[in-house]
Amino acid sequence: MASTATPSREVNWELLALTRFVLAWIVVSVHTYMPSQIAGLFGALGGKAAVVGFMLISGFSIAASIEARPQEFILRRILRIYPMYFGALLLTLLVQALIGPHVEVAGTVIEASGWGRIIGNLLLTQMYLCKALEFNGPFWSLSIEFSYYLLAPLLLLLPRALLFALAIVSGVVFTLPPDPDASRYYDLLTRFNGLRYLWSWLIGFCLFYNRSKAIALAGLILCLVVFPLSGRDYSGLPTLLTILGTYAVLQFSNKIRLNEFCKRTFTFLGDLSYPLYLVHFPLGLLLVVGLGVRSDLMFFALAMGLAYLNILLFDGFLKRRLFKPIFTSLYRLGVRFCNRAPAMR
Repeated sequence: MASTATPSREVNWELLALTRFVLAWIVVSVHTYMPSQIAGLFGALGGKAAVVGFMLISGFSIAASIEARPQEFILRRILRIYPMYFGALLLTLLVQALIGPHVEVAGTVIEASGWGRIIGNLLLTQMYLCKALEFNGPFWSLSIEFSYYLLAPLLLLLPRALLFALAIVSGVVFTLPPDPDASRYYDLLTRFNGLRYLWSWLIGFCLFYNRSKAIALAGLILCLVVFPLSGRDYSGLPTLLTILGTYAVLQFSNKIRLNEFCKRTFTFLGDLSYPLYLVHFPLGLLLVVGLGVRSDLMFFALAMGLAYLNILLFDGFLKRRLFKPIFTSLYRLGVRFCNRAPAMR
């Protein structure tokens, strides 16, 4: 798909960045295993609702990215997510080695993972071929979102009506309750988060290409109907505010103009949101279980600092020196193989 001279929609990237940070902060607050009024306030907005918000923004942003620069889209996404993900994986294994093999926090027992699951997470196949590392629970969503990146160029070929139909099917699966007495296939369906969360990503994806008020209203209604019907994910009215706020940013943020200070600040916070999402969970376990820390302010400060260190080391130095040369070479090798494959048949 060639890039167009006139984009489908103007995007206020700075406000989207700020929204990503707020969503990440909600997830961090949910995983604050210590007394905290700040965590209680933001945590009420719902960790699963924040994940839905992330998926909405991700689908919207990926559509914009493909339209603007379709060339080497997958390579760009890998370089964007994997270096910092790898840094968080190393941190997770370090924390697991220091305080494992199992810990109990907030009434939940967390078991250390073996090499099979570690390798599966290293290859971003968790939730498909293995489970996510228990010492970093938020890892479960990373492979799902990455699989949507891989599907995105194919989804562009489908009619928008078909994408919305697929979103509805996914939404229905999202609402299905677990049933221990149901068949094995039903159980697998209710556990298949790659399909369960697709509806939110597809809504964001379609919103970028459609300025129709009817489409925007249909997407909003789907969000506000599907999410409350999930007994596993919905935890109260405030969680709907998380989704509604994210949706409003996608729809109306392009009408808001920011000064340069706000742009720089929001961009910085947006850059911090991804590594913050990645590192906060194992850091919290280390502080609470390993070191006995009970200061929420220390946790928040260290989480922000560690996230920034992840940016500097893994998204900066190691990305330039290690990850970019490796992944660029692998990507171009794959492209050459795919281009030669038809001639070999």
